[in-house]
Amino acid sequence: MPQIGGGIFHPVTAVKIYFVKLHSVLLTALRKAKQYIETHENEIANELGKLLTDLWWHTSQLALECLGECEKANFDASAQAVIDQYMAVHGAPKTTKFLNEDVFGHLSHIVQRSNKGCTVMNKKLKFHRTLFLIWSSGVGHNIRVEFNWLR
Repeated sequence: MPQIGGGIFHPVTAVKIYFVKLHSVLLTALRKAKQYIETHENEIANELGKLLTDLWWHTSQLALECLGECEKANFDASAQAVIDQYMAVHGAPKTTKFLNEDVFGHLSHIVQRSNKGCTVMNKKLKFHRTLFLIWSSGVGHNIRVEFNWLR
């Protein structure tokens, strides 16, 4: 999200205005989504909550600061506070270290959450797969099991 703020340095004024107004659209959509989740208890609200959890960027400090500065400036592309905010974000030499750490940290967290029961499941699947292979290969067909049903 903060990367779209780089459009504020575009030489064409209409493009600058577009990128700052895009912040307004994003903020409005996020607020409506949060409000819907808080006021409704249905499948859509649950899925929307999961989507926002997976989306995650709107909860980062940088995104909140950028949205806040744009909102305080009434989404004015020529406001000095907005220009200063994005100069701090985009004006320095680029590094992807923090961005990559955030993204890969989040992805790692999602993988850890989804793999919590995977170890037990893998053992069960391996057992059933082995039984299926034995059964389908014909090895187990000639084994006689003697059992006294009348006992």
